[in-house]
Amino acid sequence: MTEQKPSFLGKSVEDLLMHDMANYVQAIMGYLDLVLRVGKLDEKEKGYITKALSQAKKLTLLLNAGTMIRGFQSQKPEPQPIAIGSLLRERGVECAGEDTILADVSLLDAIDNVLDVCACNSDTPKMEITRENDCYRISFTCNHSVSDDDALAMQYFTRHKTEHDPIGVGLSIARAVVESAGGRLEVQPSPFKVVLEVPEPFRQPP
Repeated sequence: MTEQKPSFLGKSVEDLLMHDMANYVQAIMGYLDLVLRVGKLDEKEKGYITKALSQAKKLTLLLNAGTMIRGFQSQKPEPQPIAIGSLLRERGVECAGEDTILADVSLLDAIDNVLDVCACNSDTPKMEITRENDCYRISFTCNHSVSDDDALAMQYFTRHKTEHDPIGVGLSIARAVVESAGGRLEVQPSPFKVVLEVPEPFRQPP
């Protein structure tokens, strides 16, 4: 018999705790920002507050990443046509090739993760979608390069911080989403390029 996990209003206890923790961190950030703006601080004290704010922001990103991973693991939406190219053009990403993919919304979580990692280096990648047989190849090519070690670390080690990914989330979300649906994630270091090879239709397993 499957163990029934405790829940409240359809939310698991873990989800509620992560949501509460994120709210508390946001509150702490608000107080720190207020102290920074109105407090009578010397430059050294301002530096400490600024560092604390930076760490709080990183913690918020990690909590959001954890919530996102739990979300795609627990929800199994049906695939639908998603105009990925059009969506990303609205966000300023240059896109080429195919526009629409039959996929569930978890693919957008993977793409958001890739764009976040690129943004750590203030870089907006160029995206191209090509179709090969029953698979789509979604490529994100940046203007900067990374070392071979950093490319490997971002793909496999969630908490490994690099110059280009100071938060340490890496591409763990994208890799988990893509591989759970039978796809593959590839990272090339120079220039920095992330390739998602995904089946059509793209869906999470039951």
